[in-house]
Amino acid sequence: MTEQFQRVSRAANLAFVPRYFAVSQGESSGEMWLSTPCEKNKPRVFGFEHDRPVWSNKDLLNAMRKEGRDQLFVCGFWLDDVVTAAALEAQPIGFNTHVIVDLSPSLNVEKRRLSIDRLNQYCIVPMPLQNLLYEWTAKTDDHIRRKALEAIWTEQQQAGGPRDII
Repeated sequence: MTEQFQRVSRAANLAFVPRYFAVSQGESSGEMWLSTPCEKNKPRVFGFEHDRPVWSNKDLLNAMRKEGRDQLFVCGFWLDDVVTAAALEAQPIGFNTHVIVDLSPSLNVEKRRLSIDRLNQYCIVPMPLQNLLYEWTAKTDDHIRRKALEAIWTEQQQAGGPRDII
């Protein structure tokens, strides 16, 4: 999983996709993160109270809206808890929301399918990292960046991993 997070970080840099981090208060030390924020000169890490929704942090919401992005790709720990809640809460505030399922392990494996069914019910797209990498590659106009993204896509394909979203 660490390698997959490194791949998505490299690909996001090449595709100029900003990465934001919503971390539960008290767990914001970056030492153990599997990915790192992109541009260091902009606020990218935002805390939220564990018993409050991710989007209760208005600074996070304002920073993301300032970027002018309408698509949101959510991943992290845990699919059957924080990730699903963040995705469901993002939909009504205007984001076209996707969940990168192979970068979102489940705390309770038995609830994984239920979480994915719930996302589908609310038109939140569960997708594997392989598909996201393909989309970023296809939308990149710069030939050099596209070749680099294709190489990351190939790495992910060769790494294998789960072929379905369960």
